[in-house]
Amino acid sequence: MERMVDFAHRFLAETLAAGDRAVDLTAGRGRDTLFLAEQVLPGGELFAFDIQRDALAQTENLLRSHGFAVGG
Repeated sequence: MERMVDFAHRFLAETLAAGDRAVDLTAGRGRDTLFLAEQVLPGGELFAFDIQRDALAQTENLLRSHGFAVGG
């Protein structure tokens, strides 16, 4: 059986394109946020949220380590 996260990534990869806008409401460790960044950037917008500051810091570090600019 396919894992739900793999199904969601496959679906989003078929749906999103560079220049689109995406939102991750549970940034966590940043893996899904990174996946979304790879789909919509450059040219798009990505918003990531989390209630834990540590999760946001981990996500920011992961995005930067993959060459994505982080702001706001």
